[in-house]
This record gives sequence, structure tokens and C-alpha cells, in this order.
Amino acid sequence: MISLLEHTGARRSEIIEITVSDIRNAMNMSFPLLRLRTLKRGTYSERFIPISRVVLSEAKKYIQFARRISLRNFKDTDHDRLFVQEKTGKPLGACSITNEMIQLRSHAGIEEKVCAHMFRHAFITNLFVLLIKRHKFKQKDDFRSALLNSKKFLYDVMLWTGHKDPLSVERYIHLAFAKLDGYEDIVSSAHIIRTNRIYDQAEELLLNALKNGMPVDEYVRELEKLKQLRQEDLKKETKEEEEEENTESVKSWEHWHNHL
Repeated sequence: MISLLEHTGARRSEIIEITVSDIRNAMNMSFPLLRLRTLKRGTYSERFIPISRVVLSEAKKYIQFARRISLRNFKDTDHDRLFVQEKTGKPLGACSITNEMIQLRSHAGIEEKVCAHMFRHAFITNLFVLLIKRHKFKQKDDFRSALLNSKKFLYDVMLWTGHKDPLSVERYIHLAFAKLDGYEDIVSSAHIIRTNRIYDQAEELLLNALKNGMPVDEYVRELEKLKQLRQEDLKKETKEEEEEENTESVKSWEHWHNHL
């Protein structure tokens, strides 16, 4: 759950609507896209966002083990919801996520306020930081202008964040530029950076499991799986990056040729 909150920027109400079928469908795509459903002010909508295979792999493990055990107590037909109550197997509600955050906060000894929506704020802010770096925006007004005047750019951002009104993301522009001070240099693209971060986090968790008693053979197998998933993600993203650069090169040549 934490992984999906962190890497999708989904609202609490969207997380509980994710289904097992959504995870499996995303895993079968050459470039995984996860469906998120939104019911806001009585209006239903859905969007598909890019997601790492590493995150999908974590969800698959939850489906195969924890979820399967919980569903043994559920007498009706499988409802297909990804997250279920541990004791009953019933679909998890939004309030349960809030309670989970409270318990995690208590166990971690965190005194500050913690809620699921903070993952969404962090996700969107980090996304904007990457977009600003990727497209080399120097000023807030430049980024804001591109966001409002470029239909494709606006569509891509709204797809990721789930906002309907471009003005709703105004605060994230300020947060992103504030965070840029001392931020890491761009490697190649926003997707590649996100994939590397997700992989590094998964590898660190795996290493901690090894320190806590995981058999070495199992650790090696899981590490190889992570590497394979990472390569699949990066291979697709690098290909798209090259195609984009080739397209820009063709456009530049055509522009030069037309002016001869």
C-alpha cells in the first residue's frame, strides 16, 4: 500500500479502488500503465498512469500471499479489490488507510502529523521537479505558461496528477522550484530517474531482509528478479527517449531545409 501511495500519487479513495485485475493487466503491458478510478463530487473518471514493474512485482507478492490468506475468511465470490481487511477479507475502506497511517506513525515514533495524502503531495512535487529539470525551465512563469498553453503538456500532467483544473497544481509549482535548490542533476528523463529510485528502494528492502535472516539463495533469486524488472523498464524508457530525440532531430532538419 505504501509503495503504491508513494509511486502513483493516488488519492486514498483511488487506492482502495485498485483491483487485482488492474495489477495483472498492467504487468502484461510492454509499457505498464495502472488504471486509477476517481469518484469526486459524484463524477466518475479514470486515468492510466505509468508504473514501474518493481512496484507491480511488490503488489503481486501481496496478492499471492497476504491477500490470499485473508480471503480464506471471505465466504462470497472474490470481489477483486486489491487491498482487503486482514481478518475478514472484505475490501479495505478509505478510513482503514487512515488508521494504518496512524499505526505506522506510532510505531515509527513520528511526532509530526502523518496522513496518506502527504504521499500524493510529495509525488506531485517530485514529478514537477523532474519535469522542470527535464525541459530546462528556469522560471516559475515559464513552467506555468507551458502548462497552460501546451495542450499535450497539460494533458500529460493532468493524467499523472488526476487534477481537472490546471490552477489546482499552482502550489506544486512553488514547492517544486523551492526544492530545486541543490537537487540532483537530470540523468536522462523523468521516468528513468523514477525507475532508478524505485529500484534502489526495493534493493535496500531486500538487503535488510537478508540481514534479518532471509536465506542467501532466496536473496540472490529476488535480486536477479529486481534487476530483470529494472532492465525491462529502462529498455522501454530509453527507446522512447531515443525516438523523441530522433523526432526532434528530424524536425530541426526539416526546419533548416525549408529555409534554404
